[in-house]
Amino acid sequence: MRNFDRVAGIYDSTRGLPPFVMTVVVSSLADELRNSGTILDAGVGTGRFAGPLKEKGLDVVGLDVSKAMLSEAKKKSLTNLVMGELTTMPFANEAFDSCLMVHVLHLVENPMRLLSEIARVCRSSVLSVAEVSDKESIREDYIRLRSEMGHQASEISEHRLMALVTPTKLKDIVTYPVETRADDDITYLRDRISSVTWDVPDDVHEGIINRLATTMGGKVYKSNKTIKLAIWDVDSIRSVDHSHA
Repeated sequence: MRNFDRVAGIYDSTRGLPPFVMTVVVSSLADELRNSGTILDAGVGTGRFAGPLKEKGLDVVGLDVSKAMLSEAKKKSLTNLVMGELTTMPFANEAFDSCLMVHVLHLVENPMRLLSEIARVCRSSVLSVAEVSDKESIREDYIRLRSEMGHQASEISEHRLMALVTPTKLKDIVTYPVETRADDDITYLRDRISSVTWDVPDDVHEGIINRLATTMGGKVYKSNKTIKLAIWDVDSIRSVDHSHA
């Protein structure tokens, strides 16, 4: 799994949702998790979801491979934190009632192995949050270009999992407008803050950035983003073909 130690100090400021959106998302998660006795946040990171959920009285255990990210989570008064790999979780079978995974599947070398572990340690339900935009982002342009240049990125994500395994429940939580300066997004990618750039060779990375700057530089674009909440019965996750795990 990609280790986020390098960006732990700036993670929340560079990847957070707008405050009003985050409030709606956390409330929706809390409503769905209210009857869960124990919850695993797989890939807890800085605790941006686990922290607010704990404040709402939920019993959340966070697992992450990054020591620096867990240190940031501790600053939010989170105490049930475990350092470890998501593909070899240090938990007993069915240790948790529910599992939450947000933006983690594309970060592991073997996402099917992660799903297998989620299915092993979870008793009841698996929850995820995914963002869907009505416009292609510059990040997606970067991923497409790196693939064209022979550096394929992981094709499995929480959003793609919805197509692989139909969620037991899927609902739109909130839709909101976004206005973005292309130059800001290109700088974000150029500085390798996004994890999709970390494994790309310097010459390839520079070539992609130059192409993006040439085609998109100076533009301002507007889009609408929708946050979706997906819930799977754990048996449906167990039914996924894990033969490649």
